[in-house]
Parts: sequence; C-alpha cells; structure tokens
Amino acid sequence: VWHQDGRHDAVQAVVLYYYRVDEALRGGAVELADKGAHDCGFGQPGDVLDTQLGRDGCTVDVDEGLLLVFSNMQLVHRVLTLTNTGTGCGSRDFLAFFVLDPREPVLPSSYVFQSAMPSQIAAAGHILDLACERHCSGQRLPADIIERIFRF
Repeated sequence: VWHQDGRHDAVQAVVLYYYRVDEALRGGAVELADKGAHDCGFGQPGDVLDTQLGRDGCTVDVDEGLLLVFSNMQLVHRVLTLTNTGTGCGSRDFLAFFVLDPREPVLPSSYVFQSAMPSQIAAAGHILDLACERHCSGQRLPADIIERIFRF
C-alpha cells in the first residue's frame, strides 16, 4: 500500500537502517515515488493497489547494512512482497527514525493509542513482546512495561 508515515505527527523525513536481514528472505524492496507526480492512491493495510511507479520513482533493494533516508513530505513509499525461502522463521530487523517538524505539536503515544482499535493495540503489544524475546536473551517484556510504553 502506498503511504506516508505519521498519521498523527508531522514527519518530515524517514531514516531506516536495516541491521539484520536473514539470507533466506527474497524481495521486499522499497519503492519510492513523488507524491505529486503520481495518483498513487492511499488505502488500508491489506489493500492491493495496481499503480505504475513511473519514471520519477525508484526501487531500493533491501540488504543488511542499508541506510535509507527519504523525504516523507515529497515521497510516498511501499514495501514489495517479501518471501521466506527457508524452512524456519525469517526476519528483517531495522531501526526507524522519524524527523518531525519542530513547528508542529507532538502528540503523546497515549493519544494515538486511545484512537486505536483494541486489536491494533493487542497486535502492537504482541510485536513488542516478540521483539524483546528475540533480542533480549529470550526474556519476555513484562506486561506492565508494555502498558507504560503505550501510556507514554
């Protein structure tokens, strides 16, 4: 789905650093396109949009060590299909930083989560828990810590 980041924040730029990409993963390139030159359409997660990228766009292959920085104001982006060719679980781990417009107010996470559906909150908590279990020597994130993160 073509999108911009920051439904509730004025995200000016996106910085992505892919620090681990399992060798069994194929695809998953990031496509970028000028939002003014394309009628990319915006949708909901799960939507499939058949949009031509055009000459003003580009495709970036994602490999371990990639640092990708782009304007969130001028570009829309999407991630192409990612396939695991292995037999176990595959992962593509990255850090995302969002450069915010300092002239705009920043809403607390608690506001964002108040407007979220319960299933979205549960999914976010599950993702946090799995990430901690994978990267914190198998330890799970205590439920009260997850709750504090969402209330921040």
